[in-house]
Amino acid sequence: MTKTFQKIIFGFLLIFPQFSFASIVFQFAFVYPGGEGTKAAAKPFLDELMNQIKKNGGPTMQAAYYPSLDEGVEAVRFKKAQVGIVSYDFYFSNKERFPMEILLSTIPVSTSKPEEQSYLMMHQSTLLPQGGSLTIFTSRNLGDDFLRTVVFRGYTSSLLKFEIDPNILVRLKSLSGTQNAVLLDSFEYKALKNLKLPWINELQTVYTSNPYPSAPVVSFVPLESELKAQLTKSLLKVAKNPQSQEILNQLRLQGFTQ
Repeated sequence: MTKTFQKIIFGFLLIFPQFSFASIVFQFAFVYPGGEGTKAAAKPFLDELMNQIKKNGGPTMQAAYYPSLDEGVEAVRFKKAQVGIVSYDFYFSNKERFPMEILLSTIPVSTSKPEEQSYLMMHQSTLLPQGGSLTIFTSRNLGDDFLRTVVFRGYTSSLLKFEIDPNILVRLKSLSGTQNAVLLDSFEYKALKNLKLPWINELQTVYTSNPYPSAPVVSFVPLESELKAQLTKSLLKVAKNPQSQEILNQLRLQGFTQ
């Protein structure tokens, strides 16, 4: 789609908020800041997911993966996509900045329900600080507001310091003798528990967050009711199709729910 054509389409959108996009190709954004893999590696899986959506009665769509916060924000701000899946931390941190209407919830493979949790891991020899600070490492940038408001339920003490380390497994292995901790999401925690390595037995879970919503399927622009129904019904059908499970699992998904 050329930039000129995009301008024409979005001009129609501004004039007619419920304009139907049934005859054009939708742009679908998979926004997961700090997520694993590259755009090139994710493309065949996203392309196949779009193909499955089309086969199950959904609109024609092209998908792109946005693994950085800046790219995700730019995609939403400049309307590079009309619909997509965004990580819940991205949604929570940007819902007041950009219009994002939740259409469906995802079901992650790690929980089998539309929610996730975070787990704080420390070495068994480490004690929670009584006066000193605790440095908490995460594998990706979750945002300070999300961490303090959602994960740690309003605990705003300056004693908690957050840092990013994409090599989270190496960081976990090196916790011994430090005043550090690692925060894992549901997928990372389940993957860790499935590893059969001696040093993992030296770790302890010192805090488990309350469940919070999984990544939502959202629209970034107003969609007419018929089109919303077409998209959501097709995604729900994809989730029930055994042929789609391998593709969904590659995206860490089990399915979708309302």
